[in-house]
Amino acid sequence: MRKITFFIFLMIGINYSFSQACPDTNYSFTNQNLLDNFPQDCTEITGNIQLLGGGITDLTPLQNITKINGILRIATSGLTDNLTGLENLVYVGNNLIIENNEFLQTVEQFDNLEYIGGDVNFYGNDALIALPANTILTEIGGYYNITLNASLTTTDGFDNLESVGRFIQILKNNNLTSISNFNNLVSYDGEIRITGNESLTSITGFSNLTYIDEELQIQDNDMLTDISGFDTLEEVGLDVNFHENDAITDLSGFNNLISAGRNIFVGQNANLIDISGFASVTTVMGGIQIGDNDALEDISGFNGIEMINGYLTIHFNDILPEVSGFLNLNEVGAFIEIEDNPLLEMCEAFCPLLINDVNSITIDGNAPGCNTKQEIIDSCGLNISEENIEAFAIYPNPTNGQFQITGNENFETLELFDISGRKIKSISLKNKDDFDFSNLERGIYMLKVSNKIKTFQTKIMIEK
Repeated sequence: MRKITFFIFLMIGINYSFSQACPDTNYSFTNQNLLDNFPQDCTEITGNIQLLGGGITDLTPLQNITKINGILRIATSGLTDNLTGLENLVYVGNNLIIENNEFLQTVEQFDNLEYIGGDVNFYGNDALIALPANTILTEIGGYYNITLNASLTTTDGFDNLESVGRFIQILKNNNLTSISNFNNLVSYDGEIRITGNESLTSITGFSNLTYIDEELQIQDNDMLTDISGFDTLEEVGLDVNFHENDAITDLSGFNNLISAGRNIFVGQNANLIDISGFASVTTVMGGIQIGDNDALEDISGFNGIEMINGYLTIHFNDILPEVSGFLNLNEVGAFIEIEDNPLLEMCEAFCPLLINDVNSITIDGNAPGCNTKQEIIDSCGLNISEENIEAFAIYPNPTNGQFQITGNENFETLELFDISGRKIKSISLKNKDDFDFSNLERGIYMLKVSNKIKTFQTKIMIEK
């Protein structure tokens, strides 16, 4: 019995020694002499530790540390190779910040990390060539930021991540050529930003991702040609923003995308030829903007959309000849603007929209056949005249609630309906052309004006 009791006390004593807290809560080292005096009989830092300045060259005084409950920040020009001395670290309770270490090349000493409770920030490390080949860590509590690491060619590292908080940002890593990790993310509650990586050619990672709760932003990656990593993505909670990716020719990587919770932006992609990659999209809760794509020829990818809750704008696409991709579109909640597409001559896809809502559509600066609303109306065979088009107009629209009605008809009454069809306003138009509905909630409304002979209706968007 005494032997058993002694063994229990011995094990408790051993366990205590492995989690011995260091005497101070927080540590900040700016030179090697200070760091060399770090106590060697402790394994846990209860607060933060910062390694700053150019005078730190050796981290081996920290070799017994296994746990940092606060922030670990390393920002020093003195480390010329790696982080030898941190091999035993398994726990960081708050942020892991590796920034502005101009000569640091590798960080394999983080391969044993099991937990990071806050953000992970690799920022401004000019010589860094590799991220941790850690296959243990499955969760980052805060955001994951990989920014301004000039020598980094791949984001491979932390390859078993299943969860990242807030956002994933990969920004301005000038020699980055591939993103092939993040393959264990399935449903992501944050935002993904891949921006300004001028040598990036392929995004094959994220290969099991089906849902992004916030925004997907892929922008200003000059050499990007492959986004196949997103071919399992079905839903984005906010915006899909695909801008200024000059080398890509198609968006086939979005083949399975069904829904965008807010807007889809496709703009300033110099060599983009077609956007048939959006063929599965059926729901857009905000708007669609397609603009400044110099080589765009085909927008057939939107054939699955019958209704857009917000707006549709197609402008400054130099060689776009037609818009048949919107042939099944029957309703747009706010407005349509088709402008300054010099070769666009076939716009019959908008015939269903012109029947009841001619004043919510702006057509201008396109080729004959799609240069005015009347040209489209004539090609549709609709019984609407230019006189009817000019009968009334609302300005501005969208509006803060204050607007004017102009036109060549004398209307007697104005009625305003909310999106469910409920009448919320009915007023006389006699001797009145300025209106103030700024007390209304922001949103889309149907406005109807009439006299004894004619009735016209259009949508109005109130923004605040």
